[in-house]
Amino acid sequence: MATAELPQAEDPVERERQEIKSRMLRALWIPVVAVLGVGFYVLNFSRILISGRGNPAIVVAALVTILILGGATIVSAAPRMRTSSLVMIVAGGLGILLAAGSVVVGHADEHKASGPKHPPFGPPVGTLNVTALPSLSFDAKAFNLTGGTGTYTVNYIDGGGTHTLVFDDPSLNYFQLAVPGGPKTGQVILTAGKTYTIYCTIPGHRQAGMQATVTVGAGGPKPATPGATTATTAAAK
Repeated sequence: MATAELPQAEDPVERERQEIKSRMLRALWIPVVAVLGVGFYVLNFSRILISGRGNPAIVVAALVTILILGGATIVSAAPRMRTSSLVMIVAGGLGILLAAGSVVVGHADEHKASGPKHPPFGPPVGTLNVTALPSLSFDAKAFNLTGGTGTYTVNYIDGGGTHTLVFDDPSLNYFQLAVPGGPKTGQVILTAGKTYTIYCTIPGHRQAGMQATVTVGAGGPKPATPGATTATTAAAK
């Protein structure tokens, strides 16, 4: 009669070694998984919140929050849940969160505000030099330009202090200089026969007198081309 083999008793030393190894591995991967999970959640959920331009984004955010809370409740109520079932629940929740974040990713992306656009600049017809003084004033109260309509190069000279230079004309809102940080040189298109006001935008500086006028003259007549001069002379003969 065959004798049934009895199962061998587990070696307590080996069991303790496996337990220590398991604890060491948990100490390593649990923080890594936690950091990745938090980063994943914050990235996708923040997209939903940032894109909240109406009810759809709010509804999506609310549903995601409910799913997370519901999943946490299920897990806490079933401590003996099988590992495979727990993994499926977590993976499903993360999948829904990823899908929701992907839907609103276009709205959540940061869009750089485009500044005012200036018209195409032509060759400069003149230069305007303005010095900012520490006494909260420019080096002159009135500047006169004689180049007529066209592009002017403006140089902002640092005479002390922190100042800006802009025009009060709304059509020139693309232009701004600053000292000492810069930019200190820029181009602006001015119209003959007009008088503009320049000033510093630092609070209190314009009120203290840091403004001046810029008057643009009509400009001299353009010289005739050599070919035109020759043609006119020939016709006169």
